[in-house]
Amino acid sequence: MRHKQAAHIVLDEIYSPYTHLASLEGASVGACVLTSYDDETVRELCECVGAPIDSYPFVRVTPETLARKIEHYRDNKKEAIEIGRRAREWMLRYYSPEALLKKYLQFYGAAK
Repeated sequence: MRHKQAAHIVLDEIYSPYTHLASLEGASVGACVLTSYDDETVRELCECVGAPIDSYPFVRVTPETLARKIEHYRDNKKEAIEIGRRAREWMLRYYSPEALLKKYLQFYGAAK
């Protein structure tokens, strides 16, 4: 985590369409997270935490676009920092222990 905290760009999975822990950790420390994902992953994670789909905080990359995106955010650090700031806000709003507890209570309360 120490390395992620010092970075303004974090890479997660590039060859599969899933969001992994590295994305969540990167967002939690305010990094611009580059990862591959598909629409189903976005829908499922946002639905799970109660976030709007259009609020998904990660930058989509593919193996073909990865180098270009890294260079872009390396050269546009302010933009990367702003994306990271919004990602951290997303984590605090939707993925915090309090927010997740609220979602669990809603789910299990409805299951009664």
